[in-house]
Amino acid sequence: MTDRQKGLVESIGDIWPNCEHRFCVRHMYTNFMKKFKDDIIRGKLWNVARSTTLDDLEICMVEIKNLNEKAWKWLNEISLSQWSKSYFSVYPKYDMTLNNMCEIVNGDREVLEARSSPIYSLLEKLRIKIMNQRASRKAEIKRWYKIISP
Repeated sequence: MTDRQKGLVESIGDIWPNCEHRFCVRHMYTNFMKKFKDDIIRGKLWNVARSTTLDDLEICMVEIKNLNEKAWKWLNEISLSQWSKSYFSVYPKYDMTLNNMCEIVNGDREVLEARSSPIYSLLEKLRIKIMNQRASRKAEIKRWYKIISP
């Protein structure tokens, strides 16, 4: 997964021709925010990224097109298969749309406060945050009652 830096996309394809290359939606969102200031449109970008079926994706894209055709065109210039879950491989990998764990905790208030602490304290805060996140996901999985997971 990359942030779409020039040259990186081509290099990845050259070095690993059979890999599934994805883009970091957070970086796309940052660029999208610079071009399109409307908060409603911004939220729709995340809806497209998190769509898990092609039908959901199409509905989200039509909503964007109805709100702002320029935003719709901008998104269509970027291959949906590289940033929307609806196109991700069915083989188990991960469901992250961000490029690393740092992006996940970057905006967390407790982690931001811990940055001024000694490195050990900062790492401990990160460890606790990740463990809590995993524990909550495990609890969510235990509540799932169907044969096939969401």
